[in-house]
Amino acid sequence: IEEVLEAPPSAACVALLDPVFVCRFKKELRGTEVVVSAWRNTCRGVRTRSVTFVQAIASRFTPVSSTQADESQQSTALADGSLVLQTQVRLADVPFASYFCVHTKWHFRPHAGGTMLVISTEVCSSGKAT
Repeated sequence: IEEVLEAPPSAACVALLDPVFVCRFKKELRGTEVVVSAWRNTCRGVRTRSVTFVQAIASRFTPVSSTQADESQQSTALADGSLVLQTQVRLADVPFASYFCVHTKWHFRPHAGGTMLVISTEVCSSGKAT
């Protein structure tokens, strides 16, 4: 997905990374028990935090109605003014696998007085159903 935003990269990231917004967003997607940790600086320009929540599942393929989700987030400021947010969400209790892991990358790049936002996603599964 590519989208041009009117705000500069830093302002766009501040809004999307705000813990209150993250909680509201997860709840809109039927998540409950949302907990967002504080950012920790891990090295120059890199911060990490975790988000945990219970995700509702509406599927005819499984009797499971919800699963624990553990999300790790890493925010990196680049020298060109870009910001990159990488997330990894691990979902347990998923049919036909031990777990699913969803990797998402949000790249906020300066563009014509605003921001070009490029989002990419990859889904991985691990293990087999027993």
